[in-house]
Amino acid sequence: MRQNFRTKIYLACSEDSEKLKYVYIQDGYIYATNAYIVVKQSLENFCDCINKENLEGKKILADNFEKVYKYDFVEVDEHFLKCYNEGAAEEFATFEITEIEEKINFEEVIQKGYNHEAVQAIGIDERELNTIVKCLSGDSKIALYFNGVTSIIRVESMNEGEQLGFILPIPIEQPMF
Repeated sequence: MRQNFRTKIYLACSEDSEKLKYVYIQDGYIYATNAYIVVKQSLENFCDCINKENLEGKKILADNFEKVYKYDFVEVDEHFLKCYNEGAAEEFATFEITEIEEKINFEEVIQKGYNHEAVQAIGIDERELNTIVKCLSGDSKIALYFNGVTSIIRVESMNEGEQLGFILPIPIEQPMF
């Protein structure tokens, strides 16, 4: 059985921002953001790594997370992820994990996605929404919760709990009809 992360949450990270090109593990959750979207997943439910408790308070460079995701097994120690494939434990790769120096308050942003409001029309960047969907265990069924035309939109997996995404809307000057 594969013992690794279960989703491609690294897809939600920024390539441009030094601070946002990491996957963060804090308070029992895995977070990733590019400043336009946020994805939150339960560490307990979406990480099967060996010694995953050592991930708390750490961050992993998204590029490294992508490489780690390709392995069958991941063992976590205080400073590294040791990765190897079944039947090839002697052939392994290590990737650094680092302490989070300055926590990002993801929950402050996420709480804004829980006040629902009816809207007539709202704009969404399809690429950003597709990125969230790819991060959510490949779910094809999602629910969108709107919070007004200028507030973040909550995206939830309809198949597995403890997976959330958040996206900024694109303002529309007038309804389409």
